[in-house]
Amino acid sequence: NGLGRVQDRLDQLLRAAVPDRAGELSKSVRDAIGDALAGRDTSVLRPDGRVLVAIADIEKLPDSATLTFLFPAKNADDFRARFLTADERKSLRKDGDLETLRWEDRPEPFYLVHRTGYAAVTSDKATAAGYAKGELGGVARQLSADTARAFLDADLGVFVNVREVNARYGDQLRRVKGLAELFLRGDTVQ
Repeated sequence: NGLGRVQDRLDQLLRAAVPDRAGELSKSVRDAIGDALAGRDTSVLRPDGRVLVAIADIEKLPDSATLTFLFPAKNADDFRARFLTADERKSLRKDGDLETLRWEDRPEPFYLVHRTGYAAVTSDKATAAGYAKGELGGVARQLSADTARAFLDADLGVFVNVREVNARYGDQLRRVKGLAELFLRGDTVQ
């Protein structure tokens, strides 16, 4: 809902929760955000837009998980020229219909795809191709209207695709559940 709105709401929370330390804590958060965005002109982002981060294959963090960042870019040219750092702009290359760049200090190439209202920066070529074709996006399509509205209105939200978790870890989860039920009943294992 925009970096400014999130910071303002965090400031309100801090003033209510820890009024004597609110200023200090707010400055720490603002400084951390400033450090994370150093060298980037955030005025090219829509002030009411959401910055979304998607992590696929979370068990592969921090090195080889698929990372996708969606930035609420006003337009593609300004995003390239002003949001990307100088080093990132120098690294821009064409890869077929996609653009690659060196994103921050990551060794592997990232892919840059512009969609209406958003710029996607992702570490996965197939994900980038899906965005370029308009096939990806829309977590809200997987949720009920009320849940999607609540998720998208939050300043910070986490979406876990339970179908994917069950597909990957269902057998292990069922075994743990069975063991937990056994222990909760107080049965002994011989």
